[in-house]
Amino acid sequence: MQLSELIHKSAEYPSLDFGRVTVYFQDILDVDGDADAYNAVPGSQFTVTRSVFRDNTSKYYVNGKLSSFTEVTSLLKGKGIDLDNNRFLILQGEVELISQMKPKAPSPHEEGLLEYLEDIIGSSAYVERITESSKVVEELSEKRVEALKRVQLAEREKGALEGARAEAEALLRVERGVLRQGHAIAQKVLWSTREALEAAEAVASTAQDAAVKAAEEYKGALDASKGVEAAEVEAFSARDSAADALEARRKAYDALSAKDAAMRVNIGAARLAISKGQESISKETSKLEEGRRTAATATSSIPTLESRCSSLEKTVQRECEERCVFSSIFSRAGSLTFASFGSMRYQWRAMFSSASLTHARTHCHHKIKQGECDGFSERRDGGHP
Repeated sequence: MQLSELIHKSAEYPSLDFGRVTVYFQDILDVDGDADAYNAVPGSQFTVTRSVFRDNTSKYYVNGKLSSFTEVTSLLKGKGIDLDNNRFLILQGEVELISQMKPKAPSPHEEGLLEYLEDIIGSSAYVERITESSKVVEELSEKRVEALKRVQLAEREKGALEGARAEAEALLRVERGVLRQGHAIAQKVLWSTREALEAAEAVASTAQDAAVKAAEEYKGALDASKGVEAAEVEAFSARDSAADALEARRKAYDALSAKDAAMRVNIGAARLAISKGQESISKETSKLEEGRRTAATATSSIPTLESRCSSLEKTVQRECEERCVFSSIFSRAGSLTFASFGSMRYQWRAMFSSASLTHARTHCHHKIKQGECDGFSERRDGGHP
């Protein structure tokens, strides 16, 4: 069939030069509750036009502007119209063919009703991903079995470490108490030493001031003696009185010298006390630093032990949840016990739906909070899973 045969021809219009068809498109939103009602999306309208000419050529237009077939197909595919399989339009002759399709294609190279519907709704693009996901699920199931075995081993290791944990915690509490007492004693000694040092410094300062004052008095006495000697040359008659005054000055000087010597002895004793106090402070500071390092070493090991214990407790809780899940399921069956389930749980786990496991696991979590989990009780009593 040639394109020119699509041009309208009648007695009224016997020789038209071209024929044109315009299709109007618009995005709509369905209205809930009414299958036939919808709301148009503003600004989503566009038109696609095809013109056919007498020379069997055609042109495409989008919104009245000249376009190409490639641009038109790209635009329609972008709007979700399947131009490859033409599923958006079912011709009258295809209805009978569709009704005779098999429910599912017997081979990958054939097409059944399921594959036909998947092409329409677009889910056929996910078949390969679904297959890959199924393989991943199988691999994860195997890993889960291995993880459960490791959980059992971890639980046994946790039980073996409980005694060591309690002993370590008790030792750390004792060491912490000892370090606190030592720290308090060191602080008290340090404080007392500082007070003694301050008192010694005050005595030394007082002695120093007295020595300065004595030196000034001695200098004044020397100046006075020089004046007396000058007065003796000028007035011999005043020599006796000046001699007496000089003797008095000398006695005062001797007294000041004796006082100065005593002050110097006091200063030496104060300096010796200061030196001993500083040595005591240095020793106590070294002891304090050693105690702090010991406390830091003991404290740094606590998070490691607590982290390991927390990890083992979480592992036990997960296994207990699993035990409660299957215990709940078999309690409904009535024909099996939890003890006989041990060798069969890995074979039966895949037979239960995720919805049932979720419901049972939620019920088990509530029982764990109340301490009613059978697996947890057996573990506390020393039983085996």
